[in-house]
Amino acid sequence: MHVDQLEPVAPCATGPRYGIVRVGLDLGFHSTVIQAADRLGELLLPRTWRIPTWAVPSPTEDECLVFGEEALRLRDAARLVHPLETSDAAVLEGFAEALQAAVDPGGESQLWAVVGCPQGAAPEQLKRLRAMAHHAFDRIRLLDPALLMATSFGSNEVARHSIWIDMGSSAVRVTPIHGGSPEPGEAAVIPGGGRAVDMRLGNALLKRFPDLRLTDVTLAGIKERFAHVPPVVAKCNLRIRFRASEQVIDIAEHVRRACEPVIGEVLDGLRRVLASCPSDAVEEMLANIVIAGGGARMAGVQARLIAEVRDRFSHEAVVRLPEDPNVLVANGALRWAHFLREEDWEIPLFRFS
Repeated sequence: MHVDQLEPVAPCATGPRYGIVRVGLDLGFHSTVIQAADRLGELLLPRTWRIPTWAVPSPTEDECLVFGEEALRLRDAARLVHPLETSDAAVLEGFAEALQAAVDPGGESQLWAVVGCPQGAAPEQLKRLRAMAHHAFDRIRLLDPALLMATSFGSNEVARHSIWIDMGSSAVRVTPIHGGSPEPGEAAVIPGGGRAVDMRLGNALLKRFPDLRLTDVTLAGIKERFAHVPPVVAKCNLRIRFRASEQVIDIAEHVRRACEPVIGEVLDGLRRVLASCPSDAVEEMLANIVIAGGGARMAGVQARLIAEVRDRFSHEAVVRLPEDPNVLVANGALRWAHFLREEDWEIPLFRFS
């Protein structure tokens, strides 16, 4: 079964459900973040889930899939599958149902979700994302992640004229915000990001230890634990079992070299965005740069970017790092979910057959 195999259904065909739960969803490559709140008063402390965005076939039940943390536990016994990178609609359908079950285990509520979706997303990516959202939720709205991050940040000054740098898994996305949703083509998308760091690190370790085999998930975990860029100098002692013996290896130099190109990706994106900004807005925007996404947690990245941006663009530049950069998209999406008007929502008309 493929993503194209959808059938029309009534949005609430599963039976009567009572109450509306507003949901914000950020589908990341390695981890999906969901926030939910029934009432406005819960926005400051919403319910939050972080679910690994992976699936594997069940080892005990034929034609059955498991998702999230359980999938990661089984990664040595079965090949991990990414729901948004497969043409098998059964995987996408199962992941949608897993998200739905996390938020509403009893199936008693209507789920109205705002989902982060970048302007200019590839048609195939958009089709899969929309298919998943249509199956999981009773109402949906897709909004640009930069707008959602700015909404979550909660500062009118920053949201008015600012630059948002999403250091994501497959690219660094640099987006100007002028008080509203970015226009198509405004964002600079620089391929690379976290998965490119994983690849560089994996290749370096493989070159040093030709018999060493690491899964993509293990490499991502090593990166998340040790990733850093100068001015930070960190020890990266990794304990491995290699050739029937346990060793401790220092991979600090490999990690630094793997992470360093991300700084260049950010600066390239900034240069492109500033070149197209009105000249009278550049100074204010450089004073309101915010970094987010998984790459923003890299040790030393904020200090390094402050130094680089001030050296290249403006001595008055400010680079902010939110307390938890990974929840900004989901939190901003949740806020939008509470303030959208009834007519602003998209009613899913198709679900998986």
